[in-house]
Amino acid sequence: MNWSYKNNTGSTIFYRNSIWQPGDELQTPYPVPPSLGLTCIQEGDALDPVLFHDDVIIQAGQSVYIALAEPTLSHNVDLSISCMTDDNGVECRFNSSRNKPIPIDIRGFSQVLNWELCSLLFFNNTSETEAIISITAFEAV
Repeated sequence: MNWSYKNNTGSTIFYRNSIWQPGDELQTPYPVPPSLGLTCIQEGDALDPVLFHDDVIIQAGQSVYIALAEPTLSHNVDLSISCMTDDNGVECRFNSSRNKPIPIDIRGFSQVLNWELCSLLFFNNTSETEAIISITAFEAV
């Protein structure tokens, strides 16, 4: 459900891609800052910026993939991945199991990427022991 705001001021108000003329009532898929001076007519659904967060166990020699939820406001994902175990045998690939691997170790990987570049995460445990990978992805505007 969208958020609905009315401009009860005597001025035109701009926010992102919306323009409220005095007296206008418009809907947005997100809340707007109270400092704009708009009157909230109806509260919408709360947006959840977390696209994925979990610790994933990957057995020795096993491959798994994770699909990230699509962002609602932007196409940017703040992605953090780290290996919680001592062995350095985990590789991560973006969007295809055939793409170039990024080794994941205790130092991890942290980057803001376009969602289109990392919507699917492929992990391969090349070690002989179980690995625990911590993955957090949230929408970055």
